[in-house]
Amino acid sequence: MAAAKAALNAGHRIIEIDAALTGPSNSMRKVFLGHYFSMSAAGGPAKTTPHHLTPAELVKFKMRKRDQSLSFDEDDHLPLLSELLTWAMENQVLLMIDPKTPGSTLAHEHDRIIAYSLNEARTLGALANVAIKNVNRHNWTLIGIKPYLDGPFSDYDGQFLWSPIVNKSMAFEKDETLASINSWHKATQNSKQVITYETSLYNPTFWAATPFVEQGKNYLNLIDYVKQLTPLGKRSAVWSIDPVGDKGTLDREYRWKFSGNSDKDKRGNPFRNISYELGRHVVINTDRPDWYEQMVVNPY
Repeated sequence: MAAAKAALNAGHRIIEIDAALTGPSNSMRKVFLGHYFSMSAAGGPAKTTPHHLTPAELVKFKMRKRDQSLSFDEDDHLPLLSELLTWAMENQVLLMIDPKTPGSTLAHEHDRIIAYSLNEARTLGALANVAIKNVNRHNWTLIGIKPYLDGPFSDYDGQFLWSPIVNKSMAFEKDETLASINSWHKATQNSKQVITYETSLYNPTFWAATPFVEQGKNYLNLIDYVKQLTPLGKRSAVWSIDPVGDKGTLDREYRWKFSGNSDKDKRGNPFRNISYELGRHVVINTDRPDWYEQMVVNPY
């Protein structure tokens, strides 16, 4: 909650959050703000993740400060989605919900997170405060979430936004990616229910980062395709895989890892991302803003 409030105080009313499900019983499961990280960071057992805990158990844990002491500040607990949705309604904030699952071990976990998030939002009257990030096509998504919704999809449709992730890996070729975009465009009233199409430009020579022709029309890159397709012309987003740049980051078990800046995948470099054609703005997630400020203002 502290991070969400800080973002609002900084003037941001669109906030992306990771969302996952607590455990262990389906009848008790709730969506919470977070990921399937080791609970050791919050004072729990090292091999325990939020998936092992009930909602009542999860909210008892606290975040750690930089010196590794537990924070008992009011807003430094692990909140359930319902708490954040209530806050979003009160403050006119849009939450971009990114479902997070513990690998492929649990069938339909991704669908459950989407459906349970929509159920919570509908119960609270907060559907207008929700955008759902999703890696699947629209028709596949509806098939997956319908068994877990509290009512027919028509009770939800048109009251919230989507953020399709259209080429989540380098294996997605042009035809498959454009087909995904076009299916979402058609199913959402010409993209009127889409806040962004999340596009990945993996490196300067990747097809999505270079000019291409589609149905006889020339495009500068995939950003240009989305820009020309959608009504406002500003609905393409590029999210870096590791927004901390080329220094690496920690995984969910707090082990050091390095990704996003190989010869094939350069998404971890925010300065590279903004250099692409039609790249206009870059938002950097980091706990070292001073480092980036120095790089931009006084690099030498």
